[in-house]
Amino acid sequence: AAIFTAQGSLLDEIAKAARRLIGTGLSCDAAVVQARDEIATQLTASPEEQIRTRVNDVREIVGRLLAAFDDEADSLPTPPGPWILVTRLLDTATVADARAHGIVGFVTTALSPLAHAAILARALAIPVRVVTDSEFEGIREGSSIELSVATATDPSSSAPLRLCARSESDSRAE
Repeated sequence: AAIFTAQGSLLDEIAKAARRLIGTGLSCDAAVVQARDEIATQLTASPEEQIRTRVNDVREIVGRLLAAFDDEADSLPTPPGPWILVTRLLDTATVADARAHGIVGFVTTALSPLAHAAILARALAIPVRVVTDSEFEGIREGSSIELSVATATDPSSSAPLRLCARSESDSRAE
């Protein structure tokens, strides 16, 4: 629940900045994007890693907001049986919806252990594996990927990633 409260606070900050920017004559979309950039710059400048990782949350919120403006809210596929989502960017909403879509694990290229998505995955005991870009590019649709619940407690785990075949390269846009 604290994660969603924190995201609600970020949304309030984005809305406040966007309203200010709309007052200067920017369109709603442009104001939201500029608000994202301003807040991301402030967060990135923080000396605290936990604050810097909120940049991804701001990007996630704004991406979903812009999709809603365009009535193009993205949805996850629901293939038959349990599956592992392979994605460059893992967001909190995707983790929250994982079980409903049969997702039993995630492979991603960028996720701090302090990110809201990582915290929520640990709380839900959904394994997450962070891989290098070259490992990610080697995954092809249909691969069998071995994940362990142990990685749910440490998404930066260096345990070997075993690719038994080739898998899907990216199921969601960056």
